[in-house]
Amino acid sequence: MARRLFTLLATTIFVINSVQAAPLRRRDYSGQGTFFTPGLGACGGYNSADDLICAMNKPQFDDGGNPNNNPMC
Repeated sequence: MARRLFTLLATTIFVINSVQAAPLRRRDYSGQGTFFTPGLGACGGYNSADDLICAMNKPQFDDGGNPNNNPMC
């Protein structure tokens, strides 16, 4: 009984570790990270330190026209 339990536990741990170690898909963009104090964003709303936000470069974000209607917002 103990041997079966050990085998089941070892197999479960192996499977979980195998799933977590799967390679990431290649990304199209790269860049640098930095810290900044959030405030009025380009989408027309105010952001706080509790919001999950990111700064995007002009080629990715600039869709022309009204930034409030940008699909990235």
